[in-house]
Amino acid sequence: MEICQARSFEELSAFFDDFDRYQGWIYRGQANADWPLVPKIARGQLASELRSAFKASRAKVDSFLEINEKIDAQRVRFRALDTTPADVPPIEDSRDVAEIVRQFREFEDKIRRFLLKIERDALDTLKRYGPQYVEDAASLSEWEWLAIGQHHGLTTRLLDWSHNPLAACFFALSEFQDQDAAIYSLRCPRVLDIDEPITEFQGVARFPSRPLADRLLRQEAVFLITDPPFEERQWSSNEDVRLIKLVVPAESREVILRKIVSFGIDRAYLFPDLDGLAAHANWLAENPRLVSDAIPAFHGKVKDARDGLEHLLDIEGLEQIHADLTALVDRASALQD
Repeated sequence: MEICQARSFEELSAFFDDFDRYQGWIYRGQANADWPLVPKIARGQLASELRSAFKASRAKVDSFLEINEKIDAQRVRFRALDTTPADVPPIEDSRDVAEIVRQFREFEDKIRRFLLKIERDALDTLKRYGPQYVEDAASLSEWEWLAIGQHHGLTTRLLDWSHNPLAACFFALSEFQDQDAAIYSLRCPRVLDIDEPITEFQGVARFPSRPLADRLLRQEAVFLITDPPFEERQWSSNEDVRLIKLVVPAESREVILRKIVSFGIDRAYLFPDLDGLAAHANWLAENPRLVSDAIPAFHGKVKDARDGLEHLLDIEGLEQIHADLTALVDRASALQD
């Protein structure tokens, strides 16, 4: 995976010029550059422990294969010299490489089947009780049910991406954190065939689901389906896949985000409902420094209104008016007498 960095909106724009959406690139933003690029099904405590165990096992297998390859190379040299020193194990005593790899693949498959059972159980529950909330539910494929579930928080193998690079940037930067953020660009030529049984898919493919919700349309959503789903290294090393990671340093997040929001990419746009509007209103209220200098006219009107109110509430002035009126009343009474 290639890694680069952007410290300004100009550098970010140049990056998207190089990896243009119209050349087949899709984008994903993550608020923490250290987070793994894995779907929800591979997160959580248990899944994380399994993923860690898998990575540790893979590292041991890779190390063993590397050492075994070096030993084999030495044996070839010694055979060429027609001699074999005593400290080099004879071929019949070497460990069975095929057996080591077989055991690793078996362990990998156990993790995969465990995670897919979680997805299967969650999907079955969604399909059983979800039709009352979904229009034309009977026409949906299992993949489309999975897409709807993903959009509403279901545990799946799908990973959210977007055709819109600014949408990915907003999701990466909108949570103000002290860590570096990451924006990924991906080009994957394979497109999912939704007629393929959900249990038989393997590899990596784009899933451009039809817009089953308004927010999917606004976000220009596209999913990435990966199987096995628990290690980015497994699918990003595919020769047909190209993955670029753009890191935005923590100190550059706010200035770039302000530019993106000024283009109208915010929660109210990406989530076109009352929930999105409320989230955007909360975000504006919690981050006034980001937008305050963008609305000086509004601030001026507020100041004028405040000054006018303070003038109306001028206690000393009201007391003087009361005194003047009292004097006039007293004079009028004296004239009548």
